Amino acid sequence: VAQLAQQPVDRVPRGISAAAFARLREQAAMQLQTRETGKLAWRIRDKGVDYRSRGLALLPPPSRLDVFYDIEGFPYAEDGLEYLHGATTIEPDGALRFHDWWAHDEASEKRAFEQFVDWAWQRWQEDPAMHIYHYAGYERTALSRLSIKYASREFEIDQFLRSGVLVDLFTVVRQGMVIGAPSYSLKEIEKLYLAPREGDVVSASGSVVEYQRWIDSGESSDWRESPILSAIRDYNRVDCESTAHLRDWLLERQREAEWHWQPLDTGDESTDAVERERGPRELLADQLTARAVSLDGEEQRVT
Repeated sequence: VAQLAQQPVDRVPRGISAAAFARLREQAAMQLQTRETGKLAWRIRDKGVDYRSRGLALLPPPSRLDVFYDIEGFPYAEDGLEYLHGATTIEPDGALRFHDWWAHDEASEKRAFEQFVDWAWQRWQEDPAMHIYHYAGYERTALSRLSIKYASREFEIDQFLRSGVLVDLFTVVRQGMVIGAPSYSLKEIEKLYLAPREGDVVSASGSVVEYQRWIDSGESSDWRESPILSAIRDYNRVDCESTAHLRDWLLERQREAEWHWQPLDTGDESTDAVERERGPRELLADQLTARAVSLDGEEQRVT
């Protein structure tokens, strides 16, 4: 990292563009600065020609009904299991309130998914400026997968995706900031605005291990009666609260940099009743397109 950070900017290695090398070199320099100072280094990216559709421009104004969302999944169950939908909201007095929906088998997975979507849908109907904030693409992908798996709430998920209701703060951070951390995971980024985490579960991989431990333990499926599930719930709650604090921190950076949100142009057809007649192939195509991740504007892939 130190060698890359100190490499002359005009000494571009073979097989890489000058622009890509400059980005890598700057990232290394920021990580080196963090090492030397002991304080997480960061800066707002310079505005490029496409800045109006990237980075901090993707961050909408706040709504009193905004949702900060995180899913816990267990990949080792047959067909996978999204066993916890967690969401934090902001009360009128500014306090954070946590909501959770649990599932330990397919029947309850479908029910928890539907209950969360119905709850979020009702909030969106009450305030069309409401958004669901998450970090990285797992939540978007999981919601799409569950709607197809259970042939349920396809219209609502399709409308969320088409209307830009889901806001991925990882994309905002990656495109809008340079941060001197070895990873842009939420646990690394939150060092900018939160104290270090404590507790038995402090990572997504840790929650998978703990859920397997719960399966083997024979403890109650009610988190109130299970110390293991209670610890997982606390981890998920902190993730949701961290996402809320990150959104607020990014809004401050957006104002400082004088970047302005660009609302998604959904056209006139997004609420047309014809949309309810879309078949599964069309829905899947839309959801795959929504999951496409832009790589420096040169190519796209679905992850």
